Amino acid sequence: MNHRTKVMLATGSAIAIGASSVIGMGIVNAQSAAANGQQSLITKIAQKFGLKEADVKAVFDEEHTAHEAEHQAAMKARLDQAVKDGRITQAHEDQLIAKQQEMKTFMESLKDKTETERRIAMKAKMDEMKQWATDNGIPTDLMGRGIGHRGMDPDDMGAPPTGTPTTTAPSTTN
Repeated sequence: MNHRTKVMLATGSAIAIGASSVIGMGIVNAQSAAANGQQSLITKIAQKFGLKEADVKAVFDEEHTAHEAEHQAAMKARLDQAVKDGRITQAHEDQLIAKQQEMKTFMESLKDKTETERRIAMKAKMDEMKQWATDNGIPTDLMGRGIGHRGMDPDDMGAPPTGTPTTTAPSTTN
């Protein structure tokens, strides 16, 4: 078995295991756990199979990029269908795509925040996005990951997960 095949097999198995370990976590928790858990997993795979961490990380990065491209294509197809069905206009689709990029940038800005800070910021952002969609006549189920999608309720974003110490969050109302 060549080196590249070993890396692919080991990483594929690890991705499956890693993915199943974050099922059920909220988007903020999943990102944090995935970032920390992924590096640990990369290190473990590299050590177990005698590989370079950089090689294993490259495979993870390729997989992440491919998954993100698939997600973008699926989102575009959903929006195209919504335009075709008359649920939204082409201008709405363009706005949603821009908001999706805005949300991605926002999520990246949370990486160095504490879990509590991320939860508070995400709740405020989700409320803002929901209001933006309402103000612009856009169904929230077309917002993608987050509002109205995959069972995520923006009203639950401020609640800590079960077993997490509760802290008082500043009010996000105006």
